[in-house]
Amino acid sequence: MLKPRTVYDFDTDILKVGALITFCQVEKILEDESGNYEWMEGKHINALVMYADSEFITVMNANGRSYELRPDELVNCPSLDESYTDHYRILGVVPNAIKE
Repeated sequence: MLKPRTVYDFDTDILKVGALITFCQVEKILEDESGNYEWMEGKHINALVMYADSEFITVMNANGRSYELRPDELVNCPSLDESYTDHYRILGVVPNAIKE
């Protein structure tokens, strides 16, 4: 009746306040009638981590726009939940880009 569940959390040793990340919003594109699809990347965004814990991170880009990223929204995470409307891909992280 119950099955084991694996929970994926952010590594707060790397993704912490002051880290610089590059990410992009992605969109699912249907390829054919059999249901095969691919993720199409949007523009790349550089942002600073403003808040971080194991469940989500809040980042802000140079224009002051904030994004809240959760592991279940990341296409490169095994726990991707496709029911979310926004999906992202983290492309790179520079830990401690800004020191407190």
